Amino acid sequence: MTHPTDAELLAWKAPSEDHFVERKVSSDTKDWAKTVVAFANSAPFERHGVLYIGVRDDGSIELGLNADSLQKNLNEKLKSIYPPVEYTTRVLSEGTQEFLCVVVPRSQRGPHFSGPAYVRVGSQTQKASEQQFDRLIAERNSQCYQILKHLGSNVCVAHIRSESPDLLGRVSGTTHLQVAGCTQSAVTLRAHDGTTQAIGLERVKVVEDVVSGSITLEVRAN
Repeated sequence: MTHPTDAELLAWKAPSEDHFVERKVSSDTKDWAKTVVAFANSAPFERHGVLYIGVRDDGSIELGLNADSLQKNLNEKLKSIYPPVEYTTRVLSEGTQEFLCVVVPRSQRGPHFSGPAYVRVGSQTQKASEQQFDRLIAERNSQCYQILKHLGSNVCVAHIRSESPDLLGRVSGTTHLQVAGCTQSAVTLRAHDGTTQAIGLERVKVVEDVVSGSITLEVRAN
């Protein structure tokens, strides 16, 4: 995904129905972080959201802006976002008037928060509902989401052969281990003696029993 050019950013500044372009005057600082979070959580993966600071809704530029001061203020406001959001800034001008562009790609580390979680619904930035929040978590890593529902519980771990001749079968053995934690990259399992092991999620398939709600972790051999 390529970053927008200066020419594109100048063109997008004009009023439009684009749901991932927002214009804010320099005094409207309370919504800067909220808008950046909404873009990071909701923008299509093939494009960016753009926040214009110092630009009115009609596309006109405020007079007498100090782009340096705007950028410092923006960086302070965005420190509240967790996890931190990837963004770039560009100072553009129209005639003698400068304004600030904040370019935000769709994040692969979301959901992000600045207070509540925010998403884009049509042309509006809105607080995420519980259902929307659950979907954001699931989109981040559906396997991790499923596994963490069983944090602290014992699950069945089935060891899958890399090659499974018919006589041997695909499962070499099973055991029951406790889910001690899970990140985007690995699940940590604890044995009865307290020892733990981390297994890369690229080797794990989560199989859910829809009746009982239990899961089996199928772990492929290295």
